[in-house]
Amino acid sequence: MSEIEFRLLGPLDVRLSGVGVPINGARPQTILAMLLLEAGQVVPLSRLIDAIWEDNPPATARTQVQICVSELRRTFDRHGSPQLIVTRPPGYLIQVPPATVDVARFRQLVQQGRRVANSDPRAAVGHLRDALSLWRGEALAGLDSRLVQAAVLRLREERLAALEECLALELELGRHHELVGELRALVAEYPLREKLYAHLMLALYRGGRHAEALAVYRTAYRILVEEHGIDPGEELQALERAILDQDPSLELPDPAPAAARAEPAPPAPVVPSQLPAPVPDFVGRADLVEAIGQRLRISDPNRVEVLVVCGPGGSGKTALTLHVAHQVRAQFPGGQLYAHLRGGDARPVRPEQVLDQFLRALGVPPSALPSETEALAAMYRDRTAGRRLLVVLDDAKSADQVLPLIPGDPGCAVLVTSRTPLTGLSGARRFEVSTLDPDTSVQLLAEVIGPERVAREPEAAAELAVCCGHLPLALRIAAAKLAVRPHWYLSQMVRRLRGERQRLDELTLDGA
Repeated sequence: MSEIEFRLLGPLDVRLSGVGVPINGARPQTILAMLLLEAGQVVPLSRLIDAIWEDNPPATARTQVQICVSELRRTFDRHGSPQLIVTRPPGYLIQVPPATVDVARFRQLVQQGRRVANSDPRAAVGHLRDALSLWRGEALAGLDSRLVQAAVLRLREERLAALEECLALELELGRHHELVGELRALVAEYPLREKLYAHLMLALYRGGRHAEALAVYRTAYRILVEEHGIDPGEELQALERAILDQDPSLELPDPAPAAARAEPAPPAPVVPSQLPAPVPDFVGRADLVEAIGQRLRISDPNRVEVLVVCGPGGSGKTALTLHVAHQVRAQFPGGQLYAHLRGGDARPVRPEQVLDQFLRALGVPPSALPSETEALAAMYRDRTAGRRLLVVLDDAKSADQVLPLIPGDPGCAVLVTSRTPLTGLSGARRFEVSTLDPDTSVQLLAEVIGPERVAREPEAAAELAVCCGHLPLALRIAAAKLAVRPHWYLSQMVRRLRGERQRLDELTLDGA
């Protein structure tokens, strides 16, 4: 797969191996933006329709979204990155490493800065400035979708919060002279951000410009009170009083002598937390949940626990696995890694791709990653040593795909889902998942569409479960269609599923 980069912190920009990939049309751009804003999570089809048409979708909205998704898939396929967008009920999911999306890189750098802010403020400023440098203007500029713009507002707040934290650290490092110009521009751009006024006042005061610092307060007061009817906050008022009194607390503290200065604490290890959200309407499987959870809670000092959850497509292996993984995640303080191996696709994910993804998540910089699979696997085993780590590998095709991804430390555990038992994984414990029983199937329908609708048509609910083969995936697709059509009777859906051809059409989320 070519090196891919998605840039959202500015106009939407897609690059493959450094070459721009045009995404033509507002609708494909909006769909791609929505998927990237929730990369690794399923975005419901209904949400994509809302993003494009808001409250007035046409009758062909579903088909038009499918066409746009197909166009995006063909675009990525032509540029050597196929199967980035996959269908997952009740919508679509884009499968890209977090490091390829600038929003994810921004958030990771901000977290790194906050983590070391107390122990190493200079390093923290470096991380925060690197994060802020990823912005190329207004996020997703030019996309006027209401849902996209709601996400843009959140991103703008994240940027301003990181910027204010960075400026505060730089002030404590004595960089007040360098910051005055930047802060003047910022208060002009964001005249209601009191924190920026406070930073500018302090920078001017520490630079010996006391009158100018007080003038900034008067400007803030005029804008806040006279134009918006809001009194300045207590922090800003207290800072004005301290400047008037020339309070010594406003001066920079004397640096500690070098001999007395404490050694900075070593950076905390990166703790990944990659588990996708659990299925909210999970029901049944109590015996399997207990058995798998029990195996994961028992710490065998002599082995890496490898558990394979196997069963036919649509039987709910992933939902079961994620349900258990979230239940036991506290048992794995070293973190949780997740990868979808796409074993059912024409091109399953190669082990070296996953190792690259995992090592980045464990804090290895991209420049330090080797290119050979064996070297990647050796580095992976080294980075997971001494950790109690949970690795979830979804939809594995073969044992060869899984073996390089098993850590070497006995404190770790691996949960694998597959349509086959993966007999090549020596010593693995296997749990078979089959269809749901009739009562649990009806319970699943009730979880999605509401118990009242099921209670009104109990016979139709039971027949609908039979039409879906008691498979959780088919049940969720049927239930999702009923959930967005509250005026439909369950018996209507049953009639649509009785014919084999109609059943295949109805239980396929995406025909694109």
